Amino acid sequence: MPALLNRLPRFAWLALWAGLLAARTGFAATNVSAWLTRLPWTSEDGLPNNTVEGLAQTPDGYLWLGTPNGLARFDGVRFENFPTTSFIAPPNRGILAMISDRAGGLQIGMDRGAVIGLNSGQRQVFVPDRELSALTINALTADSEGAVWIAYRGGSVRRLKEGKLKQFTERDGLPGGTDICSLTCDAKGRLWFVKSGQLGVFRDEHLQTLVRCEAGPSRVTRSRNGGVWLCSGFHLYKYDEGGTLKDRGAFIPRRPGTEPSVILESRDGAVWIGTTFSGLFRYDGSDFENIPTAHQEILSLLEDSEGNAWVGTGGGGLDQVRPRAVTLETAEAGLPFEAVQSL
Repeated sequence: MPALLNRLPRFAWLALWAGLLAARTGFAATNVSAWLTRLPWTSEDGLPNNTVEGLAQTPDGYLWLGTPNGLARFDGVRFENFPTTSFIAPPNRGILAMISDRAGGLQIGMDRGAVIGLNSGQRQVFVPDRELSALTINALTADSEGAVWIAYRGGSVRRLKEGKLKQFTERDGLPGGTDICSLTCDAKGRLWFVKSGQLGVFRDEHLQTLVRCEAGPSRVTRSRNGGVWLCSGFHLYKYDEGGTLKDRGAFIPRRPGTEPSVILESRDGAVWIGTTFSGLFRYDGSDFENIPTAHQEILSLLEDSEGNAWVGTGGGGLDQVRPRAVTLETAEAGLPFEAVQSL
């Protein structure tokens, strides 16, 4: 399996020497965050485009990135680029959304509405009609039956199942309005949705609203302990079916133009929230922390098999965020003097 991060012992020694050097040269600073953001990978490193719309990891350990210039595979050191013409003909060129499916393959949403399934050298291509190709894909979600749900900008939703596309409308319980419908599959395999201030589940071919929330741009993701996390406006909520919507607080004050763009719960139970213009935030169960990134527009998030967070930005390339292995203690943290000559 390709390594997707530097191994801890090497990194720890490098960080320790860097900390000692900083202390001796007078550039020491107190490390407040427990998270370290690596300098981003960009087009100068081989990334096909600095806008990363989709992130996925396949069972072989490779990281896959969807960009406006095509698909890239990353082994932690170098990128291998795959032009979209290798799996679909023009006019589909750029990738707008990408996920890994339950079979270990990739599901890719294209800029002209096509949906491509890639798995073990096999390819499944769905090309929409002219009217549907004018819609812009925002996100893809795979359900427990292997179907792919497509959420479009402008509020519409369709399901691609066994090569057939079905549109869901207000007759099927889809809330009206032009807000994007955010979808997720929970730990029990149930599909959840949030749109226009309505949160609910998919049952018997119908989208059933369970609870009302703040209207406006919202994103939803599964909780490993059951239920879902909901980011609506600038607040994070937790909801368990049959319970009440619990407000966990605001992660930032209201800012014009900023809205949640992507949300993810990591294996430690923390919730990561990406925004359109205010960067990345992490909720540890009690407090929110703003995690530095290369760019303030966050388009995609992924936790890899080793527990690192990967962040696709809208112009700043690819970031890796991981737990800090070494913390530099200085006089600001209570050390009686800056220079340490013996331990």
